[in-house]
Amino acid sequence: VVVVDDGSTDGTADIVAALRLPNVRVVRKPNGGKPSALNTGVALARHDLIVMVDGDTIFEPDSVRRLVQPFADPRVGVVAGNVKVGNRRGLIAKWQHIEYVIGFNLDRRLYETLRCMPTVPGAIGAFRRQALEQVGGLTDDTLAE
Repeated sequence: VVVVDDGSTDGTADIVAALRLPNVRVVRKPNGGKPSALNTGVALARHDLIVMVDGDTIFEPDSVRRLVQPFADPRVGVVAGNVKVGNRRGLIAKWQHIEYVIGFNLDRRLYETLRCMPTVPGAIGAFRRQALEQVGGLTDDTLAE
């Protein structure tokens, strides 16, 4: 696990470092934007499958297992996670939930049928290292990964 702190002020990197977990590395770098932080993590990762997660994402217990299963097919280069709003009590959270369901999930079902994925949510996604290398890594030319 590689935790990349690119100048965040939320203290997540300090919390992770204090835990001293085996096989977890905290890397600190100057803020260069999210793609720069993600590419740093990719460069430091040691495996062919790379799962990227935002620091504020909360997982279901089987999220990573389910996310990497499609990679059993060697033709799969990327898998988009199914992001949901966990706290739907407030008005803004309810609107965000509607946005996610309509704006993201419906078109993703179509893309899944077509076996393509134009973007992967920043909150959770998995990539085959080779696919990332073929496209030159992550860029800030898009609104999402």
